[in-house]
Amino acid sequence: MVEPAVTGTLARRLPTPHRLPLAIAWVGTTAGVAMGIATLILAVASLQATDWPLLALAGAFTAVSHAVVAPSARACRRCARLAFASPPSPGGVLGH
Repeated sequence: MVEPAVTGTLARRLPTPHRLPLAIAWVGTTAGVAMGIATLILAVASLQATDWPLLALAGAFTAVSHAVVAPSARACRRCARLAFASPPSPGGVLGH
C-alpha cells in the first residue's frame, strides 16, 4: 500500500492529482541531471578561467548538490512507479 506524503488539513482532505507523483519525480530527475551537466561545464570552464579557484569551488558545490538530489529523485521515481502499478481507489487515494 502506497500513500502520498501530504501535510496540512486541506492536503489530507483533497485527493492527490493523478499524475502529480510522477511529475514531481521527473522534476527531481531533471534537476539532478542539470546539476551533473553544470558540474562538468564548471570543471571545463575552470581550466580556462583566470579566476579558476572560484569556478572550481562552484563546481564542487554543484557536484555535492547533485549527490544529494539524485538519490531523492531516484526514490521519488520508485514510489511513483509503485503508485501507478495499482489502480486508483474510488476515493482518489493512490495505492488502496
